[in-house]
Amino acid sequence: MLKTGASSGRLSVRGAFGPSGSLFKGGGAGKGAEVLPSRAQLFQLDKCLDKKALDKVIYQMQGTSDAIDKTKLAAYNRQSTSFAYNVDGFAHFLAQNKSLAMLLFWKDAEEYASLFGDEERKQTAKKIFNRYLTEGSEFEVLSLPKEMRKKIQEDLDFPTDELFSELQTEAYSFMLFDLFPRFYDACKDAPQESRSSQITESTTLTEILAVQTFEVHLFAEFCKEQFCEDQVIFLLEVGDYRLLFTPQDKLDQAKRIYQIYLDDKSEARIAGSVSEFSRIKETIDKGDGAGKAELDSTLFDKVASEVTGTLSMDMWPRYKEAVIQGKDMKATALTGSSSVDMTNLVDLTRPSKKAVAALLRQPDKLEVLRNAAAAQGVRENVDFCVQCQSYKLLFSESDRIPRAKTIWDSFLAPSAETPINISDTLIKKCEPKVQTADPEAFELPYNEVLQIISDNLFAHYMKAIEHAEKEKKQAEEAAAEAPAPAPPPESGGCCLLM
Repeated sequence: MLKTGASSGRLSVRGAFGPSGSLFKGGGAGKGAEVLPSRAQLFQLDKCLDKKALDKVIYQMQGTSDAIDKTKLAAYNRQSTSFAYNVDGFAHFLAQNKSLAMLLFWKDAEEYASLFGDEERKQTAKKIFNRYLTEGSEFEVLSLPKEMRKKIQEDLDFPTDELFSELQTEAYSFMLFDLFPRFYDACKDAPQESRSSQITESTTLTEILAVQTFEVHLFAEFCKEQFCEDQVIFLLEVGDYRLLFTPQDKLDQAKRIYQIYLDDKSEARIAGSVSEFSRIKETIDKGDGAGKAELDSTLFDKVASEVTGTLSMDMWPRYKEAVIQGKDMKATALTGSSSVDMTNLVDLTRPSKKAVAALLRQPDKLEVLRNAAAAQGVRENVDFCVQCQSYKLLFSESDRIPRAKTIWDSFLAPSAETPINISDTLIKKCEPKVQTADPEAFELPYNEVLQIISDNLFAHYMKAIEHAEKEKKQAEEAAAEAPAPAPPPESGGCCLLM
């Protein structure tokens, strides 16, 4: 996602954390790098950082464009146990947790990057520095590195459009991996009656998607356990696309949706009709051509309808039942008899973490994958992931404690019998959670090993599948060509023995 307002093409810091972004894969930068935010959280944070949404909230807090009105700000500092799941709620949460300056710095730095005039840029740079980065200032952003501040201060007399870029990336990282997950948990832990949407037996997925309440993101978290969270976020993205008016906005958003969810090379690619994907690509290319044809608001509707139907057949009924009956969400997401083949949710023919996770849950395919791993001498990778999936199903702490120890001793401990090949840093990060049998104890190494299997073993698995299918086809053809067996000889009668 390129910004064109600056003197040179500037990569938005948000782009680095997108589904295909360089910083998202490794957990990002900054203090909260060990957290793995969901795609739903990333999507909602970007909505909270939307310029129009931020302008509205900050205008409510400001008496002028330069000074925060302390009377209005007091309302944002009020103690609360529930927050709206939008930019206004996020601002309230940050103000209550003494972190609102981070959001304000982000917005001012984003606007600074679009300035053209040297004098205007110089004045704005000094204003931003004095307001957020000067030691002791009222809105000092304490969590940002002091070394970066010093470097910026040295360049204030001749500022470039990239002056705050590195520090802004740090700010976004801190919001994504620390502040926003805490905000999400605060919304999640709020009393059920405080949420704007209530699930009943008759509630449909389409109704929930239409109002886009926090319930949608709880459903996305539920789907995350089956690696089909991207389908839910795709539907939200398409809903936003339908609301766009200007041709350029439609084109930009359409290209973004295609790149993230439909392109062959995307890690977040959803399963769907390949022919429909091709039609959408051709339409976007035509709209981006010399004629600049305007895109229709219904461009993604057929794919969206297909995705909604697939989720409504299996994931949504299980989620709705769990909500109504008060069941454990994660256990329900991971278990239950699925009436829909996972191939309708995840493309099992392309290497991805989603595909590997789905294969591990299907006994016949798991056996092929395990044999392929054994042939390459890395069977422990598959066994470790299977054990992690089983661990996720445990609800009781008394059950998790011995299982966590077994997994640790078998795969991660220095004296492990079958150690998996991941970094010591990653192992050390998860060790404290293993010792307390945290439900998410193995999430980091599990995701890392899924990626390793996807990158290095998936091709061998596909060859094994192709070989097995070829043998099966040859056997079927041989059986069809074989002469029919001769009928049994006619009986010569029988004797009655007295």
